[in-house]
Amino acid sequence: MDRNTKVQIAAQVSEQLSVSEMVVLSDFKGITVEEVTELRNQIREQEGIFRVAKNTLTARAFSDDKYETFRGLLKGPSVLTFAKQDPVAVLKVLTEFEKKSGGKLTIKGGMLDDRFTTAEELKTISKLPPKEVLLGQVVGLIASPLTGFLNVCSGPIRKLAYAIKALEEKKAKEGADLPAS
Repeated sequence: MDRNTKVQIAAQVSEQLSVSEMVVLSDFKGITVEEVTELRNQIREQEGIFRVAKNTLTARAFSDDKYETFRGLLKGPSVLTFAKQDPVAVLKVLTEFEKKSGGKLTIKGGMLDDRFTTAEELKTISKLPPKEVLLGQVVGLIASPLTGFLNVCSGPIRKLAYAIKALEEKKAKEGADLPAS
């Protein structure tokens, strides 16, 4: 590989890092081409990128001091997985593949919002519900007290309406019971 190609690859990895919410570093050994293709497609469906890169080129892309711990994991055959949109969805794909691959892929660690994250933390994050579900739960939590407040405020008005209706029905019944003159 010539120098220009190496510089270009390091620049591409840096660019992917800059537009991603998360990057996961994994160790892979013995994965077949079919398995890699399937995993790549599943990650792509979740707006992610699965990329094999040389450790020296990856270290260049992660040269900033905040990536020091991350760079320490760059040993052996490594693959980078970038999540552009929903890190949880990409992590779910990776952890599922890790479970079913029988040790062919092992998550080493990653960076989430410019913070180093261990493999255990990433696996815990992968168990979270998808982003849309979490947002729905937050909206529900916010709306719940408001709904209760509206019900409390509308209660007296509703009771007044029921009382007026009952009074109207009573008057109508009394009017029907009067003898005709």
